[in-house]
Amino acid sequence: MSTCDNPSSIHPGSLAVLRDRIVVDLDLPEQRRRNIASALSGLAKALGRPLDALPTEPGALRALMANRSAAQMGFQPGRWRNIRSLLSSALARVGLVQLPARFDTPLSLAWAALLKKVLPQDARFRLARFGRWCSLESIAPEE
Repeated sequence: MSTCDNPSSIHPGSLAVLRDRIVVDLDLPEQRRRNIASALSGLAKALGRPLDALPTEPGALRALMANRSAAQMGFQPGRWRNIRSLLSSALARVGLVQLPARFDTPLSLAWAALLKKVLPQDARFRLARFGRWCSLESIAPEE
């Protein structure tokens, strides 16, 4: 059993508490726990605040990180993406955010036929998600 058996009941108030909960979550592989702990520490250092002074409230974290590039935070772009991804994973792990799931609903025949007529493949790709949503909601192209 892990400490995150019921993630929705866990509401850490700071990134320090979040980090502590992730570190002892035995349902996560050890390397993943270390990566998340490192990402949280790196974020705190880049923001110039201790982990216990950083909130876990997603809106507050977004505001702290808003419009900051990897360079401004002192990271390479790949590391900055990883930090943000690992932060999201940690918040999702304890039920504070819900990560978007893959949207795999198939296109209806009418939407598939319509999108087949779209010539540039990139445009077809971009419109397909909308077509899948409409298919899920039983909205025909002519509607």
